[in-house]
Amino acid sequence: MNGGTDGLDSNGALTLSGGSVIVTGSASRGGGEGGLDSNGALTITGGTVLSAGISAGTSTLPTSGQGWVSVTFGANQAAGTIVHLATTSGTQIATYQSAKAFRQVVFSSSQITRGTTYAVRTGGSVSGTAVGGGLYTGGTLSGTQVSTVVAGVR
Repeated sequence: MNGGTDGLDSNGALTLSGGSVIVTGSASRGGGEGGLDSNGALTITGGTVLSAGISAGTSTLPTSGQGWVSVTFGANQAAGTIVHLATTSGTQIATYQSAKAFRQVVFSSSQITRGTTYAVRTGGSVSGTAVGGGLYTGGTLSGTQVSTVVAGVR
């Protein structure tokens, strides 16, 4: 899904429980606009979820359910930027190549464990299994490490 403002917008609760959800929000507006936007609880209990935008989500990310990571860059990243998420030992979990500018990315899958530290890289090349919407899983790790994130912490 590609939103001009919000990608997925719920005026109540938003539950993601399976399948693949790749959503982008606004490439220019933050604040109340995001890839995932719910006025009620956001729950992720299964599947693969990637949200990107100037704000990847305006919802409060869940404290239970499936693990997730949230990466916020210090500046907007240009369309076409490649972001890799990997274990700290160097196993690539996912790669995202954006179709438009973004500043934040949220990723959730059964491979993410709350409290575990993951490496974030940018650049390099895209590899792995295409999920859709610029998201690839598995593959060969490349790029330059720019930060680490702890799953379940925003």
